[in-house]
Amino acid sequence: MRSTESGITPARFICVRVKHESTPPDQGPLSDENGPNRFYGMRHGNSEANQEGLISSNPEVATLKHGLSSLGVEQVVNSVEGFMGREGADRRTVKVFCSDFKRAAMTADMLAAGTGTVARRDIRIRERWFGELDNGPDDKYDDVWVRDEKDADQEWKEVESVNKVRERASDLVREIEAETRIGEEGDIVLVAHGDVLQILMTAFDGVRGEDHRSLKHLETAEIRELGC
Repeated sequence: MRSTESGITPARFICVRVKHESTPPDQGPLSDENGPNRFYGMRHGNSEANQEGLISSNPEVATLKHGLSSLGVEQVVNSVEGFMGREGADRRTVKVFCSDFKRAAMTADMLAAGTGTVARRDIRIRERWFGELDNGPDDKYDDVWVRDEKDADQEWKEVESVNKVRERASDLVREIEAETRIGEEGDIVLVAHGDVLQILMTAFDGVRGEDHRSLKHLETAEIRELGC
């Protein structure tokens, strides 16, 4: 997903519950399932693909190439410092899960080093597959998003649908919750990509997948509590 900023993004850790008018009547928020952990989403820092204006969604390429730019490294350092200084940080354990794409893994490893843990790769929070648009200009995202608004199952140009992304990312969240033992709960940071996290936010907020672009997106290297 393209980068929209030119500077360093401040970390945000204030949780404000918001009622969304588009919540389906038969689908409550993922955040209402009363799991033991607090979840955060962190978008990877500015990447080489962002600098080149490219869509990079092919695992065969992006797990090896398109890591963080120098700006991205600086952004991540700033966000990690902010996260470590959040209220109650000294009383909560941190676990980091990340996409195996190079830009996300580099970001996660920096966060994990700062918080004294090890980042765990998980393909369920890989970048959304952009099909025929992969390796093309990132201004084509808009053509996908306008179709997402009409149908969360659409797969124009073989792009992975919103609902498929939402299901795989939500599956990881539920698995983490199910495997967390009493006394082991803490802050879980999912380090991933713009579209993946914005789509996952719809699950936490109980918003229709078609409306994912109505939610405030994460800037590069931004950390935000999910379900807020």
